[in-house]
Amino acid sequence: MPDPTAADRPAPAAPPAPHPPAPGRGGARGPVSSAAARLGGFVALPLLTAVAPLLVLPAITAAFGQGAWVSVAVAQSLGAAAAVVVELGWGLTGTQRAARQGPEARRRLLALVTATKLVAAVPTLAVVALAVALLVPRHPVEALLIAAGGALSSLNATWLFIGTGRPSLVLAVEAGPRIAAMVVAALAVSLGGSLWWFVAACLLPSVVCPVVGLAVVGVRPRHAAGLTPRRVLGALAGQRHALTGRALSAAYIALPVVLVGAVAGTSVTAVFAAAERLQRMLLSGLQAVPNALQGWVGAPAGVEHRLDRARVAIVVNGLVGAAAGVVLTVAGPWLSAVVFSGVATLGHREAAISATLVVVVSLSRAVGGIALVVVGEVRGLARSALVGALVGVPLILLLGHQGGVVGALAGEVVAEAAVLVVQLRSLGRAVAERRGRSAARALGAAGAGGDAHGAATGAGLRVLQWRVHDPGYPRNVRVREHLEARGHRVDLHERARGPRRHLVDLRALVVRSRAADVVLVSEMSLDFVAAAWAVARVRRLPLVVDVFIGKHETLVGDQGFRAPWSPRALLWALVDRVAVRAADVALVDTRVRAEHLGRRHPRATVLSLPVGAPTWARERPLRGDPRLRLLFYGSFLPLHGVPTIVRGFAATRRADVALTVVGSADRAGGEADAAALAAELGVGDRVAFLPATSPERLGELIGEHDVVLGLFGDSEKAGSVIANKVWQGLAAGRVVVTRESAALDELRDLVGGQLVTVPAADPEALARVVEGLADRRPGAVGGARARLDAYVRAEFRGLDDALAAAVTAAVGRRRGARR
Repeated sequence: MPDPTAADRPAPAAPPAPHPPAPGRGGARGPVSSAAARLGGFVALPLLTAVAPLLVLPAITAAFGQGAWVSVAVAQSLGAAAAVVVELGWGLTGTQRAARQGPEARRRLLALVTATKLVAAVPTLAVVALAVALLVPRHPVEALLIAAGGALSSLNATWLFIGTGRPSLVLAVEAGPRIAAMVVAALAVSLGGSLWWFVAACLLPSVVCPVVGLAVVGVRPRHAAGLTPRRVLGALAGQRHALTGRALSAAYIALPVVLVGAVAGTSVTAVFAAAERLQRMLLSGLQAVPNALQGWVGAPAGVEHRLDRARVAIVVNGLVGAAAGVVLTVAGPWLSAVVFSGVATLGHREAAISATLVVVVSLSRAVGGIALVVVGEVRGLARSALVGALVGVPLILLLGHQGGVVGALAGEVVAEAAVLVVQLRSLGRAVAERRGRSAARALGAAGAGGDAHGAATGAGLRVLQWRVHDPGYPRNVRVREHLEARGHRVDLHERARGPRRHLVDLRALVVRSRAADVVLVSEMSLDFVAAAWAVARVRRLPLVVDVFIGKHETLVGDQGFRAPWSPRALLWALVDRVAVRAADVALVDTRVRAEHLGRRHPRATVLSLPVGAPTWARERPLRGDPRLRLLFYGSFLPLHGVPTIVRGFAATRRADVALTVVGSADRAGGEADAAALAAELGVGDRVAFLPATSPERLGELIGEHDVVLGLFGDSEKAGSVIANKVWQGLAAGRVVVTRESAALDELRDLVGGQLVTVPAADPEALARVVEGLADRRPGAVGGARARLDAYVRAEFRGLDDALAAAVTAAVGRRRGARR
């Protein structure tokens, strides 16, 4: 059944991380050695606790047989359960308090904790006595005292010694005396002594060690002077959440052996009890791992950093548990035969199931005992314990009756798995709610202070801009700069290269989304929206997708790579559809495209964010060249309509017009084909072909030309977009000639006659416009840049509103899920 404790008594919390040494005192070696010694001590103590039962159990089973072993096993289970209740959860909450206090405050705290435990011990021992009377027919008095010794073991001061970083005191005051008592009992029983030797070894240390602990700490009557009944009961009430989880744990720690004994014979119960004992012995030793990691996890000041360490702790605990499980599977049958003297021997199947339980419990200890504490979700422990009991009790009864030892162990594994699932859900909800509160505060801060406030204070959302194909591409630069100007922090992930690129990208998504408030899928990554959607939903984060470049509209509608009804084309259409439907906010570049997608996906939130122009596209004076110089630059895509440009230029038949084409594309329709077409039309000497160049050089080239040429293709996409070069040419104060498009309507009032349009794929119309421009020689146009920038800023305010709505909705979903 679920076991959040270290073997048969509550596991103490780990020591806090060692404080750094003061300058000039001992150098680095002394403090590091001291910290290592303390850490080694806390790791060693659970191992010693795990070994101690090996000293006496073989002697008991050899001397008194199967019946006595079953009585002892039931008594130890009842004592372990009672110890969990008496401990009251102080191992979770008291250790850190003690670490922060001075000596006198610690003494008063120990007096208070001891008083609350004594109050809890009275009714707990009464219940234990009743349970022993009902469940233990042989050696009932001995069993009662063994169980009482287990219950009273929680009166110790171990939690305080751990909080103050003193493993030596734990060994001297608690672990050492218990091990010594077990050694004496083992020798006495082996030499023919009675079972009372073991009874004494269980009971006397539980009475003497707490008294010695009080004396070592220096507790005196004056430290208990203020412990009125009201204060003690108030302290008990303050431990209610931890106590609830402890009480539920206590119930199902005691129940497995008891339940199996109720539905199966003595031989089955003996083997099951042996499996339980080996599990607890092994788990007691494995408690060293979370003990050692707790202080490391809790050391950082930031919760996010502590959560990252908690995740490492979960992985480490799982790996160590898996290794221990392998050992138990292989060595369990032999070890049970040795420890229990052949009275109760496990088979490999029983050992393998027990090993599975060890792995699950190891994970649960890290999730519940470390990660849930980091996020302040102690109530999740109580919920998981309740679920474990509700699942485990009927399963152990049913499967134990039908399948014996194997069935009962399988019931335990299922119960432990249920506990782990509940803890993981509690952890996920707590983390999501915390991020929701952080995101809401960030939005409030950025919204209240505007751009200047956000930039100055660093307040804002954490946005993961995932799988950016080129960090210098104007589209993602524009979006990123706007978010940063609003005070949001953008974590840019550039898409990976190489054979494992997809795995690298997905790993970055999973890891880096942990610290994000929003996931933004960059343009040209629509194939991966489904993965981003899955991660965003698991983390309950809003998903923003830039559908700036659709797969189907580009590869099928514009470039014609596949027939419209081919399987690949249908797949690309599905990718585009999923990208819009999966997004909380979908981004496009023109109002026309936003309206089109809005009609196709009525439930989607589609936002138009204009491309705009980068800073390098600035206004420059004309060079005074007697020729009319035309400029085209791009990647020779079909929507660019480069053949239309070359044919239109050739149709002018004017020597005072020159054309420059900038770009490189090693494919059909690329610069080689364009140069061949120019030569064929007899204008090869008047067209200058230049390779692709840097953005800054493009800015200079725009300044050296009179007219910038835009798009002239006749595809649906060409009629719905405003190309980068159109924005850049207009912002630089140049006349821009491009194909007619409804998308351009949003710019006409801003630039007036600076924007000239012609029918799509019409070289003659382009030639007529060029000749007209050559006749009137337009000059540079000023002021367009400021108007275009103002328009872009106004449109981007819609992104602020959409983000606020998406984050608010995500916060609401988290709170609803948590309720």
